[in-house]
Amino acid sequence: MSRLFFQRAWIRDEIRAGRTLSLSIWKSWNMFYSMAAVRSMTGKRQMNKSSPQGIAQ
Repeated sequence: MSRLFFQRAWIRDEIRAGRTLSLSIWKSWNMFYSMAAVRSMTGKRQMNKSSPQGIAQ
C-alpha cells in the first residue's frame, strides 16, 4: 500500500519535473532560434559581399 503511494508520488513528481524540463527546453530553444535568426540575417548581409553562395540566394 505505501509502496503504491510512493510510486504514485514519484510519478507525479516525474510529470512535474518533465513539464518544467520541457518548458525550459522550449524557452532555451526559442532563445537559440531567435538568436540564430538574427545571426543569419546579419550573416547574409556580410555573405552577399564575399561569397558567391550569398549572391546565388
